[in-house]
Amino acid sequence: MRPRRRRPSHAAPKRRESLLKSRSTTIRYLLFMLGGVLLGSIGAVLCGTDSIPCKILINQLTAIPERTLWALTRERLLFMAILVLYLLIAARCLWGRGMIPAVPLLFGLGQGTGITFLLMLLGWNGLGFILPAVLLPRVLQLAVLVLLCNLAHSSCTGLGKGENASSPATLWVISILLLMGFCILEQLLRAKMAAMIL
Repeated sequence: MRPRRRRPSHAAPKRRESLLKSRSTTIRYLLFMLGGVLLGSIGAVLCGTDSIPCKILINQLTAIPERTLWALTRERLLFMAILVLYLLIAARCLWGRGMIPAVPLLFGLGQGTGITFLLMLLGWNGLGFILPAVLLPRVLQLAVLVLLCNLAHSSCTGLGKGENASSPATLWVISILLLMGFCILEQLLRAKMAAMIL
């Protein structure tokens, strides 16, 4: 009969530490996004509802019923295309790791500003619109953007080590298609739920 081996009591902290170490870039990009949300919210509160950005948001919301789905979607797709192009360029740069955090920061800045303006305009009653039509699609878009940031980061790391830094093109394509799909989902939900706030 073989004696039982005792499990070391320090195995769990090592696993936790390795999980944090392996996900450190993801956590860093999420922190950049949260910093952007905080800055955007502070900026929206300081600007107030009489500011130009708030009036632009009001104009966009009032124009939803009159516009087609393509007209609603193309601005969001253009913004996401700019972010993806920026990440593709950063993935091929030796100093791209310093450029990548700008994407989650800008994304968070826009989310913080937009959601704070909506809360200032609609109050807590606007949560019925904000949660499904704004927050849900944007969280899905954030997940894809963080995946793209991680792909760009791994390409930059490989480039810095002198390796062939080509990340899998299929992951890039699938991520971009998911991002486009989530942008269309956001505009569909906004168009369906715009009657709640107008």
